[in-house]
Amino acid sequence: MVPLLAIVVCGALVVQMRSDKAAYEADLERLQGQIEPAVVRDWSQIPEDLENRSFTIDYFGMTWEGETSNLIDQRILYFGAWEHEVLRFLSDASAALWSGETVFVDVGANVGSHTLYMAKHAATVHAIEPWPPVLRRLRHLVEINELSNVVIHPVGVGSEEGSMPFFEPPEDNLGTGSFAADHGQQEQGEDLPIRPGDALFAEQGIDEIHLVKMDIEGYEKFALQGMRATNERDRPVYVMELNVKNEDGFHSREELEGAFPERYRFDELRETGVAGSGDYEVVPYGFGFERWAGTTLVIYPEELADRLPRTSR
Repeated sequence: MVPLLAIVVCGALVVQMRSDKAAYEADLERLQGQIEPAVVRDWSQIPEDLENRSFTIDYFGMTWEGETSNLIDQRILYFGAWEHEVLRFLSDASAALWSGETVFVDVGANVGSHTLYMAKHAATVHAIEPWPPVLRRLRHLVEINELSNVVIHPVGVGSEEGSMPFFEPPEDNLGTGSFAADHGQQEQGEDLPIRPGDALFAEQGIDEIHLVKMDIEGYEKFALQGMRATNERDRPVYVMELNVKNEDGFHSREELEGAFPERYRFDELRETGVAGSGDYEVVPYGFGFERWAGTTLVIYPEELADRLPRTSR
């Protein structure tokens, strides 16, 4: 589905959707430069000073409400999805490994782009998000889309039970908040609840998980420490953004491998094709830690290696 026509109704931007490629190209040529935002496939075409507007858009058959000032919303408006290649891998893995009867855990759910998408591709979705501003939006999107298989947990996950200062993200990128003090966030906010995932899952009666997306901006090491028993018991597949910028992040192969049970493998998920297409490939990870962030890893038990999706379908 590709956004084609932008109409302003009562101050809100409503984007109509159409899948016909020829019609899309014809309309796009006509609309380019006349109605903004127009569909783009090159990130450099997105203006840095995009005026903030509310919009409502079709999101994989669901409703997405967003603000153009926020990076995640902006990418969803322009490309149809945020991290589309990650979404497609998650749904492909869910189908290939568990026939869609998947228990999916979204650690760092933020405003819900992965949670909503996987609600259509998993039996149950557990969305873990502690920061109130994005938590409110997450709850709203789940409610208006009537997603009865989504359970929201308003906490962070770490190695210990308690509360910790949360370092709030800038207003133009709500996806970069973190419990990691040196992750480069603008300011320290309020203390938020945090607890080991093992304790959370036990309390909530979650006795099996299959697939985990973890994107918590440098706090992955502590979250994994608190999920060690669950990982040993269930041996789930992880899709995890690797952050090495902060002091407490992963900085060596030994550290990363030691955070998971024995006989786990580590690959890298890469976008292929044009930006926003959702095409991907899973390739061997070279255990390079020189980049500050941005590597998306697929971490999985070796017994699933033969059935793991390697390229987009």
